[in-house]
Amino acid sequence: MIRIALKYSFLAAAIFWIASNSIISAQAYIAQTKKKIDLILNDDFFNSTLIAVDAYNLTTKTKVYQKNERYLLHPASTAKLITSIAGFHYLGKDYRFTTSLFHTGEIRDSVCYGDVYVIGGFDPDLVTEHLDSLSLLIREYGINSFTGNLYADVSMMDSIYWGEGWMWDDNPSLDAPHLSPLVVNDAGIKVKYDPNGYGNPLKVSLIPHTKYFSIINNSIVGDSSNLTISRAWMSNSNNIIIEGTFPSYGTGDIEKLNVYNPSKYFLFLFSEALERNKIRFGGYTDTLTLPLEAKYIGSISHSLSQVAKDLNKRSKNLSAELLLRAIAYSLYGKPASAKSGFKAIDKMLSEIGFTNNDFLLVDGSGLSHYNLVSARLLTEILTDLYINKKDIFEELYKTLPIAGLDGTLEFRMKNGNAFNNVRAKTGTLRGVSCLAGYLTAKNGHKIAFSILMQNHIESTRLSRNYQDQICEILSSME
Repeated sequence: MIRIALKYSFLAAAIFWIASNSIISAQAYIAQTKKKIDLILNDDFFNSTLIAVDAYNLTTKTKVYQKNERYLLHPASTAKLITSIAGFHYLGKDYRFTTSLFHTGEIRDSVCYGDVYVIGGFDPDLVTEHLDSLSLLIREYGINSFTGNLYADVSMMDSIYWGEGWMWDDNPSLDAPHLSPLVVNDAGIKVKYDPNGYGNPLKVSLIPHTKYFSIINNSIVGDSSNLTISRAWMSNSNNIIIEGTFPSYGTGDIEKLNVYNPSKYFLFLFSEALERNKIRFGGYTDTLTLPLEAKYIGSISHSLSQVAKDLNKRSKNLSAELLLRAIAYSLYGKPASAKSGFKAIDKMLSEIGFTNNDFLLVDGSGLSHYNLVSARLLTEILTDLYINKKDIFEELYKTLPIAGLDGTLEFRMKNGNAFNNVRAKTGTLRGVSCLAGYLTAKNGHKIAFSILMQNHIESTRLSRNYQDQICEILSSME
């Protein structure tokens, strides 16, 4: 009995010794990690630039690194994490952004003696080809022509077509799209230009080809490069203006512009699609609320999982803003607004312990400089997702850019332990650079992290380099 007791005593002591050394070893690695990150943050760059870092070990449920984690800073596009999570939380991964067709009047001999309505469903992923699909739905329903008008019902959203705090000089960038529940081609147009012989104007074409825009081409091919391609946005016009010189040895490119009144643009492109598909109508295009007696023709749709992937991989502002309003419409009815969308998001954040004093969010994309969040808030949202909402975590995780491989991280962290490991949302505004997401350390532990940086004048490349170094340190933890 004494031998057995001694045997178990030695075994217990051995287990205790191993456990103690493991704890000491883990603490030592955390201390080393902190020291390495501190060394980076001691750089002169941070004498004038604010940085907040919060990293949490999801496996051991312990803090890894924190600095200024409660500071309220601009999240830029890392705000899209909150919008995406709210979308999965309230709508579910199988939610579909649906664009529907209806008609009024009777159909006789393939002629509809009435109007056709297209109902916007906040789908940010519609492109020109989908307008051909809608045209075919009309034909398959038995309509070859209609005598009335083509209407767009956009009543499910309020009339505020831009985000709060968006800067006036962001127009006409496609990063600041005009909003509507009915959009196509990212609510924008691509202007393709190429040299066309010395002394001549540039050769210009539109993608997609459409008669909707007037092009004022005052460009000239010469020796220097001072080309500007814009839209007459100050007069709320969709005229495209091309001015300046472009070098004869230069390579052509594409400029992307937003459009004013995207629902009107949608209707024009849809009328062109109807003409391509030999469906005639005798009236005009306009916006109008669907009457109760209208009859359903058909619809096309995209799932939230599809939309969220584009939203986060490409950091598509339009997708985030329309998702925010889809949440509002689903929960509170029409007209949906950013304000009612944030009513839902505030509730979601309150469920994990945050109050209105902990953040300020005014848009779904993070484009506004009014937005304020902390690194702690972002990391705790990611932590709550991983620990308590695995189904949403799995959906969100699939949408995040992968370091060195795709999305906005395709050309970052191409080597080391961070490569093909870090999955995170980037965020960039002038003077702001952020990164938040997940990574797996060398020891197999899962880490949630947030890095917010602002008030820098130097190139964004420099701030991203610091973020990448921090991610490499966290990825190398043993």
